[in-house]
Amino acid sequence: MPPDSLVWTESAFERPDSNIQDVDAQMDSIREQMDISNQISEAISSPHNLGIDIDEVRQNEKSRLH
Repeated sequence: MPPDSLVWTESAFERPDSNIQDVDAQMDSIREQMDISNQISEAISSPHNLGIDIDEVRQNEKSRLH
């Protein structure tokens, strides 16, 4: 009886298209999640996206310190 890895390899050669489709679908999902992650990262790192006027924040900080 062949080792498990050899059996899996043989079955992979029997259906190469379905394995490629599975990989493509997984990669599409990963790309979509990365796009969402990048959008969230940009929104968090940019005060303009939050409606915050950074100059106003600095002025308020200065007035609190004095």
